[in-house]
Amino acid sequence: MVDIETSADAPATKPERSLPLRKRCRLPWWAYAILSLLVAGLAVAGVFAAWYAQAWSELRSEIAESRARGEPVWFSDLAPPPIPPEENGAMQLMEAYRRSAYTDRNWDVVKTLDELDDILRYGGHEGTIQRDLKQLAELVEVNRESLAIVREALKKPRCQFPIDYTTLAPLDVPLADLYGAWALNRLRRAEFDVAYLRGDFSTCIEVIKTMYDASELLHDEPTAVAQIQRISGDGHATNALGLLVAKYDLTDAEFSRLDDRLDEMASSLSLRQCVLGERAACLTAIENADYLRELLSSEAVDWSKSFLGRRDLMKQQAFILRHMRHVADNVDVGGPAGRLRQQELKDEFLVFAQQGDPYKLSNHIVPELSSMRNAGLSHRQRVACARLGLRVDRYYRQHGKLPENPSDVLDDGLREVPRCFWSGLPLIFKPHGEAGFMIYPPGDNGIDEGGGKKPDHQEGSGAFVVVYKPAAGQRRGVEE
Repeated sequence: MVDIETSADAPATKPERSLPLRKRCRLPWWAYAILSLLVAGLAVAGVFAAWYAQAWSELRSEIAESRARGEPVWFSDLAPPPIPPEENGAMQLMEAYRRSAYTDRNWDVVKTLDELDDILRYGGHEGTIQRDLKQLAELVEVNRESLAIVREALKKPRCQFPIDYTTLAPLDVPLADLYGAWALNRLRRAEFDVAYLRGDFSTCIEVIKTMYDASELLHDEPTAVAQIQRISGDGHATNALGLLVAKYDLTDAEFSRLDDRLDEMASSLSLRQCVLGERAACLTAIENADYLRELLSSEAVDWSKSFLGRRDLMKQQAFILRHMRHVADNVDVGGPAGRLRQQELKDEFLVFAQQGDPYKLSNHIVPELSSMRNAGLSHRQRVACARLGLRVDRYYRQHGKLPENPSDVLDDGLREVPRCFWSGLPLIFKPHGEAGFMIYPPGDNGIDEGGGKKPDHQEGSGAFVVVYKPAAGQRRGVEE
């Protein structure tokens, strides 16, 4: 046999040569640079996408939470179902204001109404009283038509002002008609003063009822302006009530009618929806950057229009939804707990707004709402003091003296003595003048500082004062 492997005739096999792998896959340096940039770009894009998605998710979550609670999110959500014209008193209130002679020229007359309270309560120079009576009577006379239209409006069961809820510029919604409600309140108060100075107390009662009815027509309006006008009108009526009962002995029917109205007002006032309405306006305004640029001169507005700024904008919208929801939940809460929560919310907002320039946009848009809580508590306190005051007056008429303790006047309509809405402490009840009394809250600090608006505005804003006979030389009891 022939050994093939060793045969000389077998051809020689040339060994195969292989290149290292790195030499076969070698790329130019610039390709590696491009790949590195692509990887870094994808990483940055991923981080930014997650960063952007987190803001988007937070906003969607807050919107869903608001929807689940039945709260409005956008200004358009505030639009109420339309009511038939024959049931809507707003049109006549607007017409009454347009026909009124309430101008800057007679403002000097109207602004003396607050000053006139002291003269009517404590007495004054006869010449001054007659001069004021003449001016106020002229003011009332030229506005007879407007005041008559108001009375017709009050025969309607509801009130709905024509506000454009579809606008993308809600902070510019014309509210002249709502401000007109304030002017008409002042005119009705002038009508009361004229009747009071003339001793026409039956007209005084009807005017007070009209003032309450007109203010409460604004009950369902969702704007802060409307609710402030409502509170202001009720305040004018309650101050007038304190003047009236000092001179006039209410009949049982008149007492019941006024007390029922006050009780209804106390139980129906809530500013929660009003705060949510302001929130909806803020969110809608923030969404419209072009509108904000016209409204504000802020670099934060220009930043919000950029792609990167959109993320900050969503963060602000989510915060506003959450923060103002908490404000709304607390706006009707009295006592130390409500005050503490209000301060916590103010601090929370300041911390958020100070994160950087983009977040300062919230400072320009979100209203300072602690004053809303104070206004609501003042209103409820004034009504509570007035209800107790009506019973003290009835006791005085029946017994010829003031009660030793407010609890002596309680009845089935008022089963317990109200307390201070700010501190939770008992109300302060004390004689005032040679014959009369004051009922007022001690306020947040719990200290009796005289019942005036100075130094503690809470005491004066919630007070109910009745002076049957002022002390000798007394001209100013509740310091304004």
